[in-house]
Amino acid sequence: MVSPMRFMSLRWGPGVPEALREQIFEQGFSTKGGDRGLGLGLWLCRNLLQSGFGAELTLAEAPPPGARFECWFPDGYEARVPDEVEQ
Repeated sequence: MVSPMRFMSLRWGPGVPEALREQIFEQGFSTKGGDRGLGLGLWLCRNLLQSGFGAELTLAEAPPPGARFECWFPDGYEARVPDEVEQ
């Protein structure tokens, strides 16, 4: 079950074409083409969030131009501030 605890990131630009919405999370896939991208960014983020926190990273609908990424944390997840950070 997914709780309402989430983080969003909005990115302005051309957006993500419908045909690429799941591919962008695959290792090695890059929209930059040529030798400009390694295709690790979104793949790495999604895998770290899933394996480390049980969170889900998705591409949500956003008004063009741009894209909205949402990170949903599992029910009962508690965010903690490290002891070294002053509050």
